[in-house]
Amino acid sequence: MNYTYKNISLGMLKTVAFLVFVEIIISTLFPLVGIHQFKPTINVLIVLYLAFKLNVSFLPYLILILQYIHGVFSIEGWAIGSLIGVLVALLIRYARDMISFTSGVSTMVVVFIFHLIWNLMFSVFVSIKMGDFGMLIGLFFDYFPEAIFVSLLSPVFYQLFDKFWRLDKNTKEVNL
Repeated sequence: MNYTYKNISLGMLKTVAFLVFVEIIISTLFPLVGIHQFKPTINVLIVLYLAFKLNVSFLPYLILILQYIHGVFSIEGWAIGSLIGVLVALLIRYARDMISFTSGVSTMVVVFIFHLIWNLMFSVFVSIKMGDFGMLIGLFFDYFPEAIFVSLLSPVFYQLFDKFWRLDKNTKEVNL
C-alpha cells in the first residue's frame, strides 16, 4: 500500500495525541490510585507498530519524535530510547517477512518477544552508562510485568492504530 506525506502526517498526529493522552493517564492517574511502580511502556508498543507497518526511510525520525514526547513524561532518556527504537526497527525489518499478525495471540507473542529485546537493550545501555553491570539482570526483570501487560493489550491497540493510520488488518506494510 502506498501512502502520501499527508497520510503519514495525519496518522502520526493521531498517534502522538494518543501517546500524550496515555502518558498523562499513566503519569497522573496511576499514582493517584496507588500504582507507583507499574508504568506500561506504550511508547514501545507504538514504535513496534510503526516498525512493523511502515516501510519509510524517515522511520528513525518518527521514532525520535515519539521517544522525545515520551521523555517529557518519563525520567528515561529519550536518546537511549530513540537509539534502541531504531535498532529494534532494524531487527524487525530483517524479520518482517517471517512475522504474522493473523491472530491476537500471534500479535501478543511477537510484541512480547520484541519488547523483551527492547528491555534487554535498555538494560545493557543503562548498565554501560552507569558503569555497573551488576544491575543488568535486575533492570531487565524490572520491566517484565510491563512487557506482559503491554503484550496482552497489543491486539486491541494495534486495531486502534490501524484505524489511526487507515489500514486494514491484512495490510502487511505501508510504503511512501
